[in-house]
Amino acid sequence: MATPTLSRSAPGAPKPSSGAPPLRYLPGLDGLRALAVGAVVLYHGEISWVPGGFLGVEVFFVISGYLITTLLLAEWKRTGAGGRRPGIALGEFWRRRARRLLPALFLLLAVCSFVTLVWHPEELATFRGDALAAFGYVTNWYAIFRETSYFEGVGRPPLLQHLWSLAVEEQFYLVWPLLFVAGMRALGRRWMLVAILAAAGGSVLLMRTLFDPAVDPTRVYYGTDTRAAGLLFGCALAYVWSPWRLRAKTGPGASWFLDAVGLLALARLLQIIFTRDEFDPWVYTEGITTVSLLTVVVIAVAVHPAARLGRVLGVRPLVWVGKRSYGIYLWHWPVMVLTRPGLDIDLSGAPLFALRVALTVGLAEISYRFVEVPIRHGAIGRWLASFRRRRNLPETAPGSPPPRSPWGLRLAGSFLAVLLLASTSLLIVALVTTDPTPEDVELATSEVEEIDPSALPPVPTTTSTTEGSGQPGTTADTAPETTTTTAPVDDATWLAAVRLVAVGDSVMLGAKPSLEHVFPLGTVDAVVGRAPLSGIALLQGRNGDFGDVVVVHLGNNGVYLDDQFDQLMTMLSGVKRVIVVNVKLPRRYEGEVNGLIAANIGKYPNAVLADWYGYSSPHPEWFYNDGMHLKPEGQAAYTHLVASTLLANRPEGIVVPTTTTTAPPPPPSTAPSTTVAPETTTTTGGDAAGVAAPTTVVAATG
Repeated sequence: MATPTLSRSAPGAPKPSSGAPPLRYLPGLDGLRALAVGAVVLYHGEISWVPGGFLGVEVFFVISGYLITTLLLAEWKRTGAGGRRPGIALGEFWRRRARRLLPALFLLLAVCSFVTLVWHPEELATFRGDALAAFGYVTNWYAIFRETSYFEGVGRPPLLQHLWSLAVEEQFYLVWPLLFVAGMRALGRRWMLVAILAAAGGSVLLMRTLFDPAVDPTRVYYGTDTRAAGLLFGCALAYVWSPWRLRAKTGPGASWFLDAVGLLALARLLQIIFTRDEFDPWVYTEGITTVSLLTVVVIAVAVHPAARLGRVLGVRPLVWVGKRSYGIYLWHWPVMVLTRPGLDIDLSGAPLFALRVALTVGLAEISYRFVEVPIRHGAIGRWLASFRRRRNLPETAPGSPPPRSPWGLRLAGSFLAVLLLASTSLLIVALVTTDPTPEDVELATSEVEEIDPSALPPVPTTTSTTEGSGQPGTTADTAPETTTTTAPVDDATWLAAVRLVAVGDSVMLGAKPSLEHVFPLGTVDAVVGRAPLSGIALLQGRNGDFGDVVVVHLGNNGVYLDDQFDQLMTMLSGVKRVIVVNVKLPRRYEGEVNGLIAANIGKYPNAVLADWYGYSSPHPEWFYNDGMHLKPEGQAAYTHLVASTLLANRPEGIVVPTTTTTAPPPPPSTAPSTTVAPETTTTTGGDAAGVAAPTTVVAATG
């Protein structure tokens, strides 16, 4: 991600003058950037031992807040030297930020637009809005208002989803200089620091207040208001730890103390990244704030000239990566999205990750070498000067600098070529209309597709440890009296009589019409993005009204934390039969979820596993291109698995009502009388995936 650098030789940096504090290059921060972007790439590369790699974004936020505020403070001090009124050249500040950020972003938008238009035109409907939001640096709020989950998606993940963090930073770059100037003039340096800390505390409190562990955390994860704390903590550090205030000569043992504190903070930061994941509530209540504060400590030590940590982080390989971290961040996500294992490419594991890293670094290097650095050093400005010479425009005197246009004109000229390229691509994307993809259709409205169950693969027999029966406190004990028949009942009729409660997420949501077709007395409660804790809370809210059978399919949106699975199964201990469906999804925690279910389900005699992973893995044709959500064939197979698992583990006490009625006597007549006796039969052969259809039998009597 893009963060400024402190260097007098950097193009656009404030010019030294009387009273200007010296700004030196800080290689340790480039090394810290390298660690942060590496964590993000490992996380998005589904590397299981870096579950908290997404927290690298928070490290970037703190670095950005520190460096931007350091530049502003330096300019404030420089312009106020000699008793002058201090100020900030806002236009020049924003021009430098635009020249640093926009060229690489426009190149990314142009390439992604072209790739989508040529190779994935079916995804233009969603890409169009994403691209325009990215163009305006409002990706985070666009996703929030569209209720697009960061943690749950249907179909291919959006190519530009990762730009939410750049949107947060750019919004900060636009607003913070204005607040800085107003605050410094109204409050002064000391009270401005107090205001910054108060605002950071407010952001932390807002995240903790808005976070609900039973609800998808995308709102608090994406929001500029809830993520501002990291940026503001970095700003506060700049006020108390400006580089020009630090001295290499310190007291005895000071450097050792600094290094020890910095290493401990860095070790704790890495420990969080290696052990926490995005579904851990601690991340939102305390973790992100903890990462911000630890990063503050690491930065404070890394920039101090007496500490050695900055030199360790500033080794050449880390600096090389850190200088390209913006491009690496920009390109890594599209590369990941377009190279999904088993879906886009026949590679997986280490070979696939190596390919992804090579492509990402290669694209980042091309962007850095041929777009970012040349434009940052005025390549387009030189091209414009050459253009003026060719057009015989007035030349300047020898030895004098070329005439400088107003900054707005120079800004327009600097980005004209890349802007035209990106704008043209976005215009094409905006004008092309496509039909919505299957993933854009509301899953719950899918129609039931009639599929011959015999065409589906057989379901492996899975039985519970004991046969469940009506137990005290179950709904079977309070069922109304019903006349039952002792005649054999076919499978479809029996399934139609089951009072089923099913709880799941968007995978079950896709199969909802099919499940309701087979279980007409059932209740299917499935929503996009539901995590295990949310499902447990939903079942608790039913106050024991669980029907005859409960089907639970959770874990696609995060693992069961702590004792949540035991809590769930204990709550359902009085249900006749509980069917737990495991998960099939191309995400790093798939094995963890399935392993936990397999290891614990045997402890509960009324529970049985429906092995969706094993049943569906040989059939990628059942899934949309995300390898997780169900096409119509997959919906039928899902329901077939649930029904077959239940039939193989029938609990006792399922009441199948039958009704016998006798027609009133016919009026006197010489014609033979008839008795109409409706009875429930089936038109299917007892298939687990079929639904019994009632027929009427007319018996004549004479």
